[in-house]
Amino acid sequence: MFAKRGISVRRENLTRGSAFRVKSGNCSFNGKDIIFVDKRLATTQQVSFLVDCLVETKLVLDEAELLYLPPSARTLLESSIKAAA
Repeated sequence: MFAKRGISVRRENLTRGSAFRVKSGNCSFNGKDIIFVDKRLATTQQVSFLVDCLVETKLVLDEAELLYLPPSARTLLESSIKAAA
């Protein structure tokens, strides 16, 4: 869904140190949008983060794309959209 819209999603072990911690997030680099997801997070947290990204970027999903989401992610997306409205 993101790639179709020119947004790369990268799941990586994000760096942590004694004085800092890198968290999942999005950025633009050389004109390209990238979403970084810490793959050490629980799967449910990763999905929740990506659903939040869908809401924040205001991506409109068609019915076919919604079918690819797990039911729990669809429910989370729908409740996030209602809360944002």
